[in-house]
Amino acid sequence: MVRKTSVIATLAAIALVLTAFIAFGSTSPATATGTSAIYWANYGDGSMGTAGIDGSSPNQSFIPSGVERSRQVAVDTNYLYWVNQSGSISRSDLDGTNVISAFISTGGNFVSGVAVDANYIYWNDANSNAMGRANLDGTGITPNFITGMNFPYAIAANDTHIFWTNAGDGTVGRANLDGTGAIQNFISGGTSIYGLALTSTHIYWANYYGPTIGRANLDGTGANQNFITDHGHPCGVATDATHVYWASDAANTIGVAGLDGTNVNLDFITGAVSPAGIAVSTAFVPPTTTTTSAPASSTTIAPSDPVAPAFTG
Repeated sequence: MVRKTSVIATLAAIALVLTAFIAFGSTSPATATGTSAIYWANYGDGSMGTAGIDGSSPNQSFIPSGVERSRQVAVDTNYLYWVNQSGSISRSDLDGTNVISAFISTGGNFVSGVAVDANYIYWNDANSNAMGRANLDGTGITPNFITGMNFPYAIAANDTHIFWTNAGDGTVGRANLDGTGAIQNFISGGTSIYGLALTSTHIYWANYYGPTIGRANLDGTGANQNFITDHGHPCGVATDATHVYWASDAANTIGVAGLDGTNVNLDFITGAVSPAGIAVSTAFVPPTTTTTSAPASSTTIAPSDPVAPAFTG
């Protein structure tokens, strides 16, 4: 009787070890769910798409409607945000539920860029050439937080500065987080810049008519307008700890490359409908993913620019 009990206990222990190995050692690709890591606005049909951080299981109608001519997308650890050209900012949970169509009514009529940081939501109004700001709960709306822009489009922020693109003259602007010290031509030489993203060391932007992804050091030096060449019209740009992603409007694709410009995959995700804004969130990573990234948003602050593994799609 003692021997039989010992055998049963031993078999149970082996089963437990095997179960743990399977759970933590699986190399299956991530499965896209409502809280997938990549989001993009399908400008062509008014929907929001999503996919796993490795490009798996794309869902082009993650949020099927109500994304009205949206050009930019942002995320934080809890929410997904997007702009509606007619003047509002929408918000949903990261899994696509609890959509609030008019979370903020900006009062503008050509709302383009949107970004979030730890305290505020920022947006651009291309017609009024101004950036607005509000508290994260939607209160305290300041429509003319920064003015004097030239058809402003995308926005990105880190812990010291707010950046934006002036699509009208192909420049990137920068100001202190309180809106002071604005420099409208912090980086120049671009063409209709419609996307912007940051790491802790670099700035990335989308030259719509390049068609290229540009890059510069965070202090604005070393600008390279032809860092990556796209095969369509690149719009939104996003980063995580190892990759830069962009939405290609004319090619209906999402592209990806390492932060150093290597391992370019122009067709990382296909089947989008004139994608524009794009954001990356690693607030939730499916447990079977094999890609490791730091917490990120459309204004990701990465610890460095390491060489990234290739995503073959």
